[in-house]
Amino acid sequence: MMKERKSFWLIGVVLLCAVVFMIAMISTKRSLSDWGKISSIEYCENILDEKISEIRIRKGIDSAKWAVFSDEDLVNKWMEFLSTIEVRRVDNAGRGQQEQNGGNFVVEIDTETEEYCLVFKSTDAIMQLEVNDADYDVKMPEDFPFEETYNKAIERYGVKGPWD
Repeated sequence: MMKERKSFWLIGVVLLCAVVFMIAMISTKRSLSDWGKISSIEYCENILDEKISEIRIRKGIDSAKWAVFSDEDLVNKWMEFLSTIEVRRVDNAGRGQQEQNGGNFVVEIDTETEEYCLVFKSTDAIMQLEVNDADYDVKMPEDFPFEETYNKAIERYGVKGPWD
């Protein structure tokens, strides 16, 4: 009789632990796939709160043609964009496919205290953001300010490079 009770309690405890574990896994998976503001990414949690001192943008990871600016009108376009997009963490399994049908847009933002590197990856179907080796789908407004700010900065200051 005593052995049966111990077995019953042991089975009950194991089942309870399994249920708690499953609930935790489902809750974690759901929270990873929820849409949120860019500040919901730990790396970017203060990006919208700090004054931007300079932005460097370039087409492609290895491009030596940079547009560098701190002009208020161009910085404001990026701040407005970053404050309106929503991001959702995705599995990294598709990494590498973005470069096949689209391009990378690198945005480096310097604030008074931090440096941020955001890599936007465009495909035919979707825009993704890579931050600290993690990928996020991006739900964004109609206009991605990259081309406009890149062209205006080049027009105003010329092309910069990593050696300037």
